[in-house]
Order: sequence, then structure tokens, then C-alpha cells
Amino acid sequence: MRVSRLSIVAAVLIAPSIAFGSNCAGTSTGNVPLMDLGTGTYLGQFQGGLYPGGSNAMPAVHATAGLAAAAQIVPRNTSGTPDPQNGKVVLISVGMSNTTGEFCIHGEGTTGCTAESFMGQAAVEPAVNHTTLAIINGARSGQDAVTWLDPPGRNYDDIATLLTSQGLSEAQVQVAWVKEADIAPTVSLPSSNADAYVLEGYLGAITRALATRYPNLQQVFFSSRIYAGYADVPINPEPYAYEGGFAVKWVVQAQISQVATPGHPADATAGDLDYTAGAPWIGWGPYLWADGTTPRSDGLTYLCSDLQNDGTHPMPSTVQKVGGMLLDFFLTSPMSQPWFTAAGATTTTTTTTITTSSTSTTTLPPECPPMPVPGCQLATPRRAELRISRGDTPARNTVKLKWLGSSVTKTMFGDPTTTSGYVLCLYDAAGMRIDAAAPAGGSCGKSPCWKDVALGFRYGDPALTPAGVRKLTLRASRMGMGRITVQARGANLDVPTLPLAAPVTAQVQRSDTAQCWEATFSSTPSRNDARQLRARSD
Repeated sequence: MRVSRLSIVAAVLIAPSIAFGSNCAGTSTGNVPLMDLGTGTYLGQFQGGLYPGGSNAMPAVHATAGLAAAAQIVPRNTSGTPDPQNGKVVLISVGMSNTTGEFCIHGEGTTGCTAESFMGQAAVEPAVNHTTLAIINGARSGQDAVTWLDPPGRNYDDIATLLTSQGLSEAQVQVAWVKEADIAPTVSLPSSNADAYVLEGYLGAITRALATRYPNLQQVFFSSRIYAGYADVPINPEPYAYEGGFAVKWVVQAQISQVATPGHPADATAGDLDYTAGAPWIGWGPYLWADGTTPRSDGLTYLCSDLQNDGTHPMPSTVQKVGGMLLDFFLTSPMSQPWFTAAGATTTTTTTTITTSSTSTTTLPPECPPMPVPGCQLATPRRAELRISRGDTPARNTVKLKWLGSSVTKTMFGDPTTTSGYVLCLYDAAGMRIDAAAPAGGSCGKSPCWKDVALGFRYGDPALTPAGVRKLTLRASRMGMGRITVQARGANLDVPTLPLAAPVTAQVQRSDTAQCWEATFSSTPSRNDARQLRARSD
């Protein structure tokens, strides 16, 4: 029998002060986080990964659309007219009690945000755009997914009131972060009427409601719930918190599939999400679920002490973890950097995803965009070679690239000893797959990482930090023939599941200019299986 929605909503509203008694024995469900499940399956039939094909990489076409949407996000005045001097870009949150607590503060509103929340951390982060970006906490306690389906509804009216109080308007809302759930679910997968399908439908309807209410909305980022294995109330326990990740995966996939083929019908559950016909672009925000005390691949865990006495609502330690992951995401995702980061800022990341909830700030190395950049200098036909090996352990992963091409001079390389960082970017049909950086300057052991040699520059890092690059050589010749080689290996090198889907594109990109070098491998490789790829360029 389904628990009364009214009684559960009441419990959610007063949750911070009630003591149900957590189920601290629920340290693990045995389920694998979607980001780690990959091409594996849940219950033998539901593939993992955040995006199609068991991949965590966004498909290239969808990434292109996301970047195009980001380019449309500009400061606007309260009438919605672009105004680069005085206008604002408004980011709102949409969701229930966990969402509002993690975004700002339990309850409602944008003021008084806790220091550990997303807004609290963003407020003191210098890399955040504090000039034209306005962040508004629209999420509200007790407001589960079904309460956000009606565009003229009270939740949206409450956000309008909040916007007005801050001197803002709905015409300035251009981005939303949505984290939602369906209260008191009773049917789990693989049932055809499982709550995951119900939630998928709700998320699609919320996307359309947001588009109706906010005429300049460009992007919607979804996250699913945190771990709920300690829950002692039926608000949204396991496996429903975990299965909510599939609802997000499916609604994003529904948009990808609908737009990929012109005339493709809308998904029967998610509904019409065509961003070429008025819907906002949607994608994953940070994936927040981990299996209790079992560390996922990036170390994230949830202890019983990380949750309140109901085992459902977050304690400050979890608010800090979620807030940090959300801040990291917006600072580092190419989909959000154009509007979220401060002009000219050096992007930083705040790490709060380990069990100690410790916080550190580090400068990120150059990053690969989600798709190959245009205009790179091409290798001489058949003169580039690529070899990728996926080892039995991450420590045995290797990548080797050799690029040969004409008309290369030393001046093209800039000065890696001071300002010109380099990154090896590898792409296949699914998008960006390998990102291996060699930052400018720095010391590697007792010696400089970069050395200026007669015809170019040479990089060496025996410690394989930050991304596994051991050697990188940039060499011109007096006859104009250039040679670039990259060797990377070890646990810091994130090698994807093989085989890769043709065409494969390798680019060596310079961080301080648009200079880059490219080789494409679309012909049949000599080897492309689960262990290794070997190929010669077109």
C-alpha cells in the first residue's frame, strides 16, 4: 500500500528536527554507481554510464549543441534584452528539501546560505563570475517532482517573488540545476511501471515547464540523489535513490535520440525535448550517488554520520561534498565555463568527495574541449601513429602518439618553460575519451619539467603527474618537417573502455593560443579490441 503523500511531505518539511533513527547497518546495497558501471548492467538489463553506450563521455553532437547553448547565455536586463554592462545571467535550483539544503540552506531562499553549501562555497571562490552571474535558490522543502509540473504553479510563483526581491526577473533565468525525486515510491526496476520510469516522465515534464516559464532558458543540468541506504523512513529509500540515476540517464538520452535523427518521434515516457524546437538543452550535472561506505572510483563515500537521523537528509559533511561537486562541475565543464567562471580567472577545483570531507584548491592543467577543435595542422598522410593499451590495472595503461608534419617551426611551440602548456586530446565517435596534460613550467623532481633544446622543447615527468604524461617532445627541423611525440602511462592516465569507435582523432593542443596539431585515424586499424588500439593515420 502506497504511503500517503501528504504524510510523507509533512515528514520532509520537518525532517531536520525529527529523530527517526538511521539504519546505520545499511552501509552498502551492492549496486555499482552509474559512472563506474560503464557497459555493465544493473539487474542484467539496464546499462550503466551517464550517457549512451555505457559511456560517461557526452556524444559529440550533443556536446556541440551544449556549447552552442552556452554561447547564447549572456547578461540580460530584466526585460530579457542582452545588456553586457548591467545585465545578469541567473542560475536557479529546482527541487526538494535535499536540493535546497545542498544548494543553499534548509527551507527556502537565497540569503543565509551555509558555508558548506554550493552557494556558500561559490560565494568565496574567486574563479566564479561574481560580476554578471546571479545564483538563486529556487528549490523548496517538501516539493517533490510532481509539484513542479505546472508552469503557473505556486513553486514557480514563489521563485518569481524571490527574483523580484533581488532586483531580477524571470527573463534573466537562463540555466537551471534540477535534482528531484518521487516521494514514497513502491515499485522498483525491472518492473515496467517502476518509479524510475515515473520519475523520467516527471523530469521531461519539468523541462518543458521550465521552458514555458523562462523564455530565455538555455540549459538544464540534472543530478540524481545521494545514497539512501541508511534511510529509516519511506521518503525515497534504496533502491529508488539509486534507480533515480537511470531516470536522469534516460531523460537525457531521450533528448539525444530525438534530435539525432530528424523526424525521430519523442520518447514515449520523457515526451518532447527537441532543443531545435524550443526545449532547453539538457545534460548531466554532477553524479552524486555512491554505495554507502564502498568508495566509488573517485573515492566518494557516505557514512551513516553523513546523514541526519532519518537517514535521508544530509548533514553538513554531505552538504559540503555535494556543494563541492556542484561547484567543481560548473567551474570545469565546458558547458558552463563561459557563463560561470570569472573573466580571465584561473580555474580551480575544490575537492570534497572523499570520506574526510577535506577541502583543497588546485590549479587545473589544460583541458580538452568535448569535441575536436577546428583548424589544427594535419599530419602528413600516413605519417602519424597511435597506440593505446588498457592494462590489467590502471598502472599499466599506456598511450603513445607520434605525429609528423610539414611547415613546423620552433616559434609555433611558444615557450612551454613558462606559459605554453600542452594537452593530448583523443576523441572517437562518442566524444572526448582521453585528456592528458603537460602544464607549462613547473618542476618535476629536482629538474624543470620542460627543457629548451636546439630544435624545440622536451618535457619529462617521472612522477607521471598530473595526467600520466611521461614524455612529450616538440621538434621542428631546418627543412620544415616537424615531429611531436607523446608518451603517457600509469594510474593517472584515464584510458577508456576499448575498443574505440571510428573515426579516432588525436590532437595536441597548445593552452595559450589556438595552435594545435591533428591526426585522424578512420581507416581500419591494425588492432582495435578490448585491450589495445594500434593505428596509422589517414
